[in-house]
Amino acid sequence: MEGSPEGEEVELVADDGSGIMVSFMSAIESAADAEEQRQRIKREWTSGPDRIAPEYSEDVGDNLSEASMPTEIRSEMLKEAAARAVKMLVSPEEHKAQENQLKHLRNESQVDTCTPICPEQGQSRVMSQLQQRMIKPTRQMADLLEAICVRGKWTRRKNACGALKVMTTKKNNRVQMAWTHGVLSAINTVLSESGTEFFTMSEKLAYKEARSRTVAALLNLCLPLDNRIVIMHSPNLISSLTKVILDDRADSRQGVCACLAHLAKTPENRVPMLQVPDLVHTLTGVISVTADFDKSVCGDGSSESSADELEERAAAGGVPPSPLGTRTNTFESDYTGSLSPSVEIQIVPEKEMDKSSCSQQCLLEHLDPYDKTGNHFLNGARVNTFATLLHLAKNKENAYYLGRDVALVSTLVEVSNKFNSPSHSRCVTILAHLTRLPENTQRMVFRVKNLVPTLVRACVSRDDECRKYACFSLQNLSYDKTCRSELALIPNLLKALCTCCMRSGKPDEQLAAVATLRNLSDEPANLIQMSNTPDCFATLMLMAHRNDDSFDEMMQYIACDTLTHLSHWLMKISTSGIMIADSAEVMTENNQQQQKNLKFLTPSHQICDWEKWQ
Repeated sequence: MEGSPEGEEVELVADDGSGIMVSFMSAIESAADAEEQRQRIKREWTSGPDRIAPEYSEDVGDNLSEASMPTEIRSEMLKEAAARAVKMLVSPEEHKAQENQLKHLRNESQVDTCTPICPEQGQSRVMSQLQQRMIKPTRQMADLLEAICVRGKWTRRKNACGALKVMTTKKNNRVQMAWTHGVLSAINTVLSESGTEFFTMSEKLAYKEARSRTVAALLNLCLPLDNRIVIMHSPNLISSLTKVILDDRADSRQGVCACLAHLAKTPENRVPMLQVPDLVHTLTGVISVTADFDKSVCGDGSSESSADELEERAAAGGVPPSPLGTRTNTFESDYTGSLSPSVEIQIVPEKEMDKSSCSQQCLLEHLDPYDKTGNHFLNGARVNTFATLLHLAKNKENAYYLGRDVALVSTLVEVSNKFNSPSHSRCVTILAHLTRLPENTQRMVFRVKNLVPTLVRACVSRDDECRKYACFSLQNLSYDKTCRSELALIPNLLKALCTCCMRSGKPDEQLAAVATLRNLSDEPANLIQMSNTPDCFATLMLMAHRNDDSFDEMMQYIACDTLTHLSHWLMKISTSGIMIADSAEVMTENNQQQQKNLKFLTPSHQICDWEKWQ
């Protein structure tokens, strides 16, 4: 019996000696495994593939005495290695099983540091392939990223952000830096702190400067096509960009919107981008008419008014609250009334502006107040936001959800009425792409207030692209049979289409307008509306018999087919009380001739659409 250090007694049982020998042999094997583990870690730090290579410069030269990695990281690795060695001595069999399992997992797939936003199997496979291209940072790059990520005063960290910005200005460094471990994570660390409160004003200004430099670095990394997918799937990076848009009113917001526009150009990024929480809601607030009304913008982009002050001003009848402060979670609209407004839409004839005699000051005077914000950063952010939404709307899956976002569609309709602003053409283009989805047509006609009247006004806009895409939108809306009778009741819709048909030199606009008329003529109830519209029949007859270069054969065919539809319904009405013999035995020669005429006047009943998704 011997006393233990704690005062307890341990009894040793004697045997034949075989158990003691087995214990000694296990201890020797465990010690050998521990030594092998230590040597393996040493090789990884010195000459292994995972080491962080030192970066030579004129100041350092061949001096290798400096640490190849930060001291804190090295101490953590030493602790982990010591813990593994102790566990190996205590329970060697269990440790070997865990090591074999880890080796098996490493062989199957590497650890994924860029978890995709959409946790689907296909997306995971893509990210596992992208992960294989990631490279280790150099020693100086690791020190720079550590200086950015380490918690401390922003007066020091902003210098590291500036160095990162300078490095991304070189085109040769952009692809390599985006595919380096830790770069995108460091950028996310800076941007994720948007909206936090700072104790001193100097620290707040230092953070804004660091954020501005970080956004500029990210914008440089978004320019190469090879970087956009890995940036899009960097964990929580897009969510941090939304925080910057909500918090900033200066160059950082404009730069973030430019980054999103570049990322949305890649078709593979459009679906994951729409799945980021609050992204569409945040972009809607940027293009809203009431953007930045909730906060008074200072020179540095800071704000003075609080949310409570905004609500008090709105309740007192002042400036309405911005959509950034409220969010509509429902996809249903409250509008259930008729589409036919009580006030008739006034069609303004097109007037060509003499751009040669109009100076820059004259153009500024004709701008809409929507563009006279006094903040050029907001104007730049809106241009990039419209580009982002347009790229997102060109995806079939995204069009379904964008068409059911009440706040977004209402904002697009509202800005589309700003005909003195260049932004109205961009909004009409986005709405045209939303009409390409068949599931959106009935909702946009019957549920969205003032959408169709806005498109009618856009048909007489001075902007050529606006008129063309307005005709495309009406063509897709009239493709649905249930919407044709309601569309024909909109005041001045038929008149606006006839005006577009006669606008020479615009073949796409003319073809879309006459195709819309043919779609509407396929509904028998629209015969009365088209007959009561002045110059409707005259326009169709002129297009059917016109042979100049501005009209092609397809336009003439569609115009003739439209007249055939209308005459077919007139004949149906006129012959509704005449009995035609069905038996061939009693059929007279007049009845046979009448049957031939009826077959000759039968319309094609073909419906045209513009790039409709199936």
